[in-house]
Amino acid sequence: MAESCSSCNGVGWKICGDCRGVGTAIKGGTCPSCSGGGHIRCSNCNGAGEMRDESSVCYQCKGKGWETCFRCKGEGGWDRYDGTRIYCSECDANGFETCDTCKGKRVVIEKVSTGLSQPRPAKVSVEERVAILAKEEEDRRKRERQEVERKQREQEEARRRQEEWEEWDRKQKKQQAQWRSEGKCETCGEKLGLFARMRGQTRCKEHR
Repeated sequence: MAESCSSCNGVGWKICGDCRGVGTAIKGGTCPSCSGGGHIRCSNCNGAGEMRDESSVCYQCKGKGWETCFRCKGEGGWDRYDGTRIYCSECDANGFETCDTCKGKRVVIEKVSTGLSQPRPAKVSVEERVAILAKEEEDRRKRERQEVERKQREQEEARRRQEEWEEWDRKQKKQQAQWRSEGKCETCGEKLGLFARMRGQTRCKEHR
């Protein structure tokens, strides 16, 4: 059963990206990309506008539906030097795995063109080209706004993290100063001995 090509919406042709469908190059003369036609043939459906399913033998497993395990090379495991057996976890000790391409079905289904080429559409009028250019400009401005908003969010997040770090650092220094004034280790708050305080030490043995 045929279905419309998703790339060209079933038209079989796409508006030329160089001349925007007018057929005239920017510097004058015939557009070299579309030969003045304003449209180029859709490469996905080859101009047919429709695609159909076609089944073929899986190229990965050659129609077997399975492949030899790449890890154990089909052995299912390995023998250790002491004679014990290590089973391969990749293939559950089977020595083979289901083909990732066809999922064991032995065939693959691909979308191919129906082969019936559609006639080339008429050239784009000046009004249509103006509308296309306006839409492109609108899309460009939208992308720029989104980029600006993204950068603003990143800056706000970086500022928030910096403020959190500065607040944590301020509290940490305040706590350390309090512990030092109380004769405690400035790292863990453990009470320092008399001789340690007399020597001017501010950390316990564990954090020196």
